[in-house]
Amino acid sequence: MLRRFAVPEIPLDAVEHFQCGFSQFVLSIFIVEFHWQAFGDLIKYDQTHRDMEPIQQVFDFWVEIELQAAQGVAAIK
Repeated sequence: MLRRFAVPEIPLDAVEHFQCGFSQFVLSIFIVEFHWQAFGDLIKYDQTHRDMEPIQQVFDFWVEIELQAAQGVAAIK
């Protein structure tokens, strides 16, 4: 006793939009989670950016270390 009913097909365009929107949603959740892990400690301990060292000083320190390492390697050769 099979009966045939007219069932409209789902337009593929609507499915594609749903998949695209869902993937963007998942990506945005991933990005938010990444930033929360990276900067969550600042909020957790109530630290502000005023308490941080300026980027210039930190960058100068790393450049100095790299230069010392490069000079040491040049002296060995």
